[in-house]
Amino acid sequence: MDRPAQHPKRPWFLTAITTAGLVSAALAPVFAVGTWLLFTDPNVAGEVAAGGSVAPLVNAIAETLGRALVRLLVYL
Repeated sequence: MDRPAQHPKRPWFLTAITTAGLVSAALAPVFAVGTWLLFTDPNVAGEVAAGGSVAPLVNAIAETLGRALVRLLVYL
């Protein structure tokens, strides 16, 4: 009987580093836009601090990204 081919095992730390890199690459733009909004729209920062909810920040990020996408599509 033929046994199925076994792939060599990767060390756990390579998997951990790869996962951390992918998560960082995915979250970096979100943090950048959030930081930019906090500096440019202090009202949002006040709402988040007073209410304890990040919903205003998420809404502001979504609106900003939507406006940026519309401007990009108009440009193209």
